[in-house]
Amino acid sequence: MSIPWVRLYQSFYATEIYTCSLLSGESSDAINIPNHTDNAVQITGTFGAAVTVQGALHPTTPIYATMKDANGNDLSFTADSPPTQILPGPYALKVVAGAVTGIVATLKLNGKGRVG
Repeated sequence: MSIPWVRLYQSFYATEIYTCSLLSGESSDAINIPNHTDNAVQITGTFGAAVTVQGALHPTTPIYATMKDANGNDLSFTADSPPTQILPGPYALKVVAGAVTGIVATLKLNGKGRVG
């Protein structure tokens, strides 16, 4: 089951904050982030298994793979995380929950220029 992201904030200078609440075995909708150059994700909740952040480069026929942070580590969490920087580049991101009681994913996107 795919769960939509909810936009919490959008500034004139292209900062956007989204959140998504997931239960066991759910994944978020893919969120398109083509114009953002600095991104961070934070995962909090009650974990029983890993939660992964996945990305795809192609918007029409996406093939998702686990994203990496700036140090080359997989973005896979088994406990609450601080905001973790993710490398810019993928066109679409989604969060996939394993056997969790419930988690909240927060995505902060920063980009160049104005929105709209």
